[in-house]
Amino acid sequence: LINSTLPIKSFYDDITVLKVRNRELTKGENLILHKKYEEAVKYYEDLLKEDRNNKEALMYLSRIYAEGWKKGTKDLDKGAEYSFRLYDLTGDRNILERLLASFGRDDMEKHLEIFEKVFTIIPDEELNNDLFWEKGRYYAVKGDFNKSREYYERVEEYYTNSYIIYIDLYNREFHKALNRLRDDNFNFWSMNKRNLTNGIEGLKEIEENSKEWVDFKEFLYKSIKRQD
Repeated sequence: LINSTLPIKSFYDDITVLKVRNRELTKGENLILHKKYEEAVKYYEDLLKEDRNNKEALMYLSRIYAEGWKKGTKDLDKGAEYSFRLYDLTGDRNILERLLASFGRDDMEKHLEIFEKVFTIIPDEELNNDLFWEKGRYYAVKGDFNKSREYYERVEEYYTNSYIIYIDLYNREFHKALNRLRDDNFNFWSMNKRNLTNGIEGLKEIEENSKEWVDFKEFLYKSIKRQD
């Protein structure tokens, strides 16, 4: 059930997508399908009072609270509680990946302990691309940009995370940024490498203590920390 046989995705406009293969909907799923979210939450929470390890209840409550079904209903603390309980029963790390992906930057700053718990549970050698990204995002929000860059560099995708270059520039490691741009395997989604190279060459001429550089570094700092 939890491995994509019954995915749910809720948006603030109350659009719910619910897919089931080769079986009938349960009572709780019918409530979700008909957008009776408050009733669904109550049904599943009551179900957990009878059976605290009910996987269906934990799965839906974790996702309903982590995503919210309309504005003001998102509760990441409850979403995390149910996610960790479900993970303890299943050992499925996709549950924790989905939990972390539900956090925006502002949410992360208020719930860093949840990220810390996930990365305590899942060691680096077991991280996949999505979790390397999330760990990089976690360190960026904490302000540890060098650690953030280490994890972004471990993401294996065709397009490179541009924040790697931003962190190089923040550190005034222009040579490192330029060497990356010379690498044919270093590709950007929406940046022109030639224009970026010319821009970095120009940055090398700006004095580190000048107001121009201080202002630019502050811009980089905010951009790296505020990424979503």
